[in-house]
Amino acid sequence: MKKTCYMLIFLMSIFMTVCSGSSSDDKDVIPNLTSEQKEEDFEYLCEIFSKNYPYFEVNKRLNGVDWLANRNSYKSRICGTTSNISFAVELYKAVEELNCEHAGVLMSNFSTFAEIYLGNYGSLMNNEPWEAVFSEAKPFYDDYWLPLFQNRLNNISESFKTKNNDIINKSLLDGNAVSFKIIESGKTAYMSISSMAIPTDTEYSKIINFYKNIKSYQNLIIDIRENSGGDDYYWVKMIVPPLLKNSMSCSFTILHRNGSYAEKFLESRGVVLSDISALPIKSDYPPEYKTMFSRFYNDSGIIEPADSVGFGGKIYLLTSSKVFSSAETFAMFCKQTGFATLVGTKTGGDGGGIDPIEIILPNSKLVVRFPIGMTLNSDGSSNFEKKTTPDVLIEANEDALQRALSIINGE
Repeated sequence: MKKTCYMLIFLMSIFMTVCSGSSSDDKDVIPNLTSEQKEEDFEYLCEIFSKNYPYFEVNKRLNGVDWLANRNSYKSRICGTTSNISFAVELYKAVEELNCEHAGVLMSNFSTFAEIYLGNYGSLMNNEPWEAVFSEAKPFYDDYWLPLFQNRLNNISESFKTKNNDIINKSLLDGNAVSFKIIESGKTAYMSISSMAIPTDTEYSKIINFYKNIKSYQNLIIDIRENSGGDDYYWVKMIVPPLLKNSMSCSFTILHRNGSYAEKFLESRGVVLSDISALPIKSDYPPEYKTMFSRFYNDSGIIEPADSVGFGGKIYLLTSSKVFSSAETFAMFCKQTGFATLVGTKTGGDGGGIDPIEIILPNSKLVVRFPIGMTLNSDGSSNFEKKTTPDVLIEANEDALQRALSIINGE
């Protein structure tokens, strides 16, 4: 059952810096948190992370960060803060050291995720555990945290503000993620997808009309180089089916730990886990696959043609290190099935699996988001760690579009 908003607060204008002492912002909805309450929130987070988060060892290998070993250092900084806003920022910085774009403290971007999980997106699949978190947290964010973040984050770095810019996050919801261009009439068409946005009928109509216009072309270039993800439904329902003549199947293996917190999220999506001992033998599994992970499942699916336009040309997919999350899953699908030839640099990884899940902290009511599964590449390696290597791997100073056009022109 969703909880109703029962608290309202008038927030006075604040003109102090993030690291200032206690002030009139720290009261009522969220009272000024004590050091003990801050510690309780952080320890609660660490307990859930330690049993559910999949990438601690990957973070050590890629970035030299032993997050769990740094736990006391993070706690010291967090508990030493003197206001609620500085607590939130310090907590954000600690979680950021996981070096995973799917892990973070929700700040200004809370509104986007709340709109997704409490809005029409809920009709696409069972989101009950996500809805429960966002329903509980929403009054505290609406009446306290969001106004506070808006007033008090002016002195944070540009990269921090960019990650928490709700205008950027709303690109998932605006139904305007795709653009088109004809590179050579009758021969080569180009489609750019800036995010895997929540599917809309309007967006689908634009894509279908474009496909119909270029169905006799020899080549279609799909550019996802700036696409950091969003919703798998975008490519599963709108991009791929109209271009198919026959069905295509793919399968991804996802490893999971034994933490109980993730169970309700997995169950809501119908995930049935098998014991890790049943995992087929492969040479490139990450070293921790048996010591840290206890279970896995195979996420298999078949994509059938739908509204097929009869396109028979060659498809190229342009990739970069920015390709992440559901855009990564699309790249993995293309490489596994041969739907498209990948041209570009290695991707950003962390495709496959269910949505990242959320925790609401007991005292501050801040929401922390994080992934719970490690998707494996076909060779057994961690997709988050090893990424997806394109069929045509270009040099750093090359342009993927120009390379694709060179291939098309026989150069």
